Amino acid sequence: MGTINLIGRKWTMLIPWELLDQDHKYTELQHRVDGIFQNILSGELRSLVLAGLVEHEVAPTVPPQVTYRITPEGRSSEEVFATPDRWGLRYLPHTVVRQTRK
Repeated sequence: MGTINLIGRKWTMLIPWELLDQDHKYTELQHRVDGIFQNILSGELRSLVLAGLVEHEVAPTVPPQVTYRITPEGRSSEEVFATPDRWGLRYLPHTVVRQTRK
């Protein structure tokens, strides 16, 4: 899978960002990534696991609880995820001000 195909998708950038500080169970991720549908979250997590950026652990409980954590490879991509955030903080407030003046 090409890098742009993986990180260029809307949700693929948000999910690892949520995992940088701490591990999350599936339902926690669903609440933290605002607006994501269950089927989209499942598919994106599957892609991230296959790419080696995220790993999951299934607890032997009923129902099974799945915890997701970022891998060292995923952590190394932190700069890729942080760059658009920094850019947005620097330039988007100016864009909002310009749009409200029109």
